[in-house]
Amino acid sequence: MGYFDGLTDASFRKDAQGRDVFYPYGSWSRGRILPDDETAARLRASIKRFYVLLMLGLPLLVVIVRQAQLSLLYLLLLALAWVGIAAVYLESLTRGLPRSEERLTWRESVANSLRGHSMLGLVLLAIVSAGFVALGVFILSLDPAANLGLALAEILFFGLCLVVFLVMLVLKFRQGRAGLK
Repeated sequence: MGYFDGLTDASFRKDAQGRDVFYPYGSWSRGRILPDDETAARLRASIKRFYVLLMLGLPLLVVIVRQAQLSLLYLLLLALAWVGIAAVYLESLTRGLPRSEERLTWRESVANSLRGHSMLGLVLLAIVSAGFVALGVFILSLDPAANLGLALAEILFFGLCLVVFLVMLVLKFRQGRAGLK
């Protein structure tokens, strides 16, 4: 399983009746009951593609804003528009599906995600995130006045990613040790 499988798994679980339930906004939303395995497989594939496009699209927005020499306000507006489009897309995928009364807890979401991530994958993601934090510091050191907004955004975003991946590594390690006992 890869990174995007882990992200996708975080939004799915079985309910008390054994049915697959999809939570479009994770633990912040009520789930949608999936009527059969075919629908579940199709939705998982769509969500995985969605995450791939989302991850490719956000850096593209940064490049567009930077090359056009627009302010970070434009980047924020474009990112908000991107999130709005994502919400409409998620709603279109689940239109007509019955809502579940059961909620997905944050712990369940993390546990589901951890099952989809490998230890090596999390280590590599942590290393890449640390590299981008270092790149942000380097960009900031070149010309602080000209690069302050972009460099700080990069440092904060990838710093947060680094913390998340390190926490996931610790949880994955604990999960592996608990499985050995």
